[in-house]
Amino acid sequence: MLRKLFTFVICLVATIASASAQTPPDNEIWYTTTDGKKLDIELENDWYTIISHHYADGKWVIRTDETIYVMFEGRDGSTGLYFDGSKNLETVMLPCAIESVRYPAFCNCINLKSVTIPDSVTDISSSAFGGCSSLEALKGNHVSEDGRCVVIDGELKAFIPTGLTEYTIPDSVYSIGDYAFYGCSDLTSITIHEDVTKIGESAFYDCSNLKHITIDCEAEVIPESLLAQIESVTLLNVELYDYCAAKQNIKTISFGGEYATPDGRCYIADGKLERFFSRDLTEYAFSEYIIEFSAKALEECKKLKCAKVANMQCYDCLKNIVSDVRFAGPNASEDGRCYIVDGELVVFSAKGLTEYTMPNNVTKIGAGVLINCDSLKRLTITNSATTFEPDTFNGCRNLTALNINCNILKDYWPNCQLTDLTIGKDVTYINQEFLKRCTGRLTLNCKHLENDMVVESRHTEIVIGESVETIAHGTFAELSNLRTFKGKYASEDGRCLISGNCLLAIAPAELTEFNIPEGVTSIGGFTFSGCQNLTNITIPDSVTEIGWRAFQSCTGLTTITIPNGVKELGNVAFGGCTNLAEVNIPDGVTTIGVFLFENCKSLTSITFPASVTTIEKDVFIWCSALTSVYCLALEPPTFEEMELSEEVIIYVPKEAVKAYKDDANWQQFKKQIKKIK
Repeated sequence: MLRKLFTFVICLVATIASASAQTPPDNEIWYTTTDGKKLDIELENDWYTIISHHYADGKWVIRTDETIYVMFEGRDGSTGLYFDGSKNLETVMLPCAIESVRYPAFCNCINLKSVTIPDSVTDISSSAFGGCSSLEALKGNHVSEDGRCVVIDGELKAFIPTGLTEYTIPDSVYSIGDYAFYGCSDLTSITIHEDVTKIGESAFYDCSNLKHITIDCEAEVIPESLLAQIESVTLLNVELYDYCAAKQNIKTISFGGEYATPDGRCYIADGKLERFFSRDLTEYAFSEYIIEFSAKALEECKKLKCAKVANMQCYDCLKNIVSDVRFAGPNASEDGRCYIVDGELVVFSAKGLTEYTMPNNVTKIGAGVLINCDSLKRLTITNSATTFEPDTFNGCRNLTALNINCNILKDYWPNCQLTDLTIGKDVTYINQEFLKRCTGRLTLNCKHLENDMVVESRHTEIVIGESVETIAHGTFAELSNLRTFKGKYASEDGRCLISGNCLLAIAPAELTEFNIPEGVTSIGGFTFSGCQNLTNITIPDSVTEIGWRAFQSCTGLTTITIPNGVKELGNVAFGGCTNLAEVNIPDGVTTIGVFLFENCKSLTSITFPASVTTIEKDVFIWCSALTSVYCLALEPPTFEEMELSEEVIIYVPKEAVKAYKDDANWQQFKKQIKKIK
């Protein structure tokens, strides 16, 4: 134990002795040179007498005849000891008694790498080390940790700039002295912390390339000379913003620190945007942490043409200031146009849009959301689950093209003027009143087109998509403006739809005559319904079936010939054909459908062939001009109810007169039954 203690004491003494040995006496300067040769020191005014200049302990030693107090060129012209222009000087250790190191103490010592400054120094100038291109660090108790600064009583006295383009003032500095950075021409950026309370007016004199500062101190501390040369500034507090913004030479202002956004554009405190630098911006994406804007920040937002926001608070602040506000973040659509919450479209930014496809995750669009969509002309909604509030599209006054995959009601588009409407494959219902207000092209992709789905629309062109699987009879009734069909099932001339040899619909606009294509075997229900301009329809012999209401309301027809292959005439097939005066029903027809000639006011005579076995209910209802009915069947056809005036004569074969008069159904017309002459 004693041995260990003894060893410790010996080491401690040695360490102290060694430390003492590293400090030159008051009248000595220690140095080394790059070539091992001593310096040629000249003294002026005989301030000191060099009594010895020798090499010892690996260094050169200059010993003078008295204590060294200064090493500078005084303002009064007096001269002290200095090493100006000593090109082979490598290191210097100054004595502990020296008080000042001033110009030109070490100027142009181009190989000087290290200077040790003692505690006794109270005055030093940056110019004392001018031209020391190899000097990257100082040593001594007055020197900052990085060796770049001499700091005495909190004041930065001198700075070593070698190899640096940017620098951060150490925390130990509270003031920056005049000429502290004199001649630091390579320095482009400097950071000054908030505790600096004074900066000398000439602190950065001749720093010709210093164009950027990062500052956190108060405005009155910053000299005008410094701000006059700065082109950009980073602020660590908001108080300096207005002060710097007023400087015309400062082109860029950014913020740093915990309250700044990563791009430095915004200073945010407790969710409030205090300042926003937007001088060169036309669009900007605001942080999701912003929920409020200061009045001054909003003033700068007026310069923006487009803003991106992440929440509704920002949107509400900016919507009346920035003409184009879009969205970012988890509730935003990919293009930033939509703000969507739980599937509901809360806000839609339509600035400059003429056409748009709604995101597929939109399942609800509320009333008023599209109120400012005046520029929108084409809109696509692909999600079949999308629902709407009444008057949803009331603001879309110029919307003419719509591609939609969900059910349509008239209240969605109260001012609808659509000329290009596309219906998706999942649509099961289209409000007819809505379609009546649409014109132009109608494209249908529904898997199943139901009865009356497109009745009485004003479209001039209908396109049947490939996804359509079935078309119900009566889907395309009363389409007086329709000029052409296109797509699946359309005929070559575009005038009709044919599926499985069944004629489903025709495009009747401007048609007066129509020849049903050869090969058609059936005429579907409502096929010619409402074709008022048709005066002549030619039915080929291939047709065997005429569906219900097939020729309903063809008011231009005066005569029609039914081919011999037809066995059944559908209900109301000729209902409303008010000018139909002659119908040729071929032998082979067995059933006369319900209301077959309803309201055929011009029909005066009709002949039922011998093949007819059944006459359905009220075949001749409202046939006010009817005067004669010829029934050629020997066995009276059955019927449920038949309305005939007493003036109508029923002609039957001579040999069947008795059978008709005795038949329970026909007996009511006993007085009107006559034999065929």
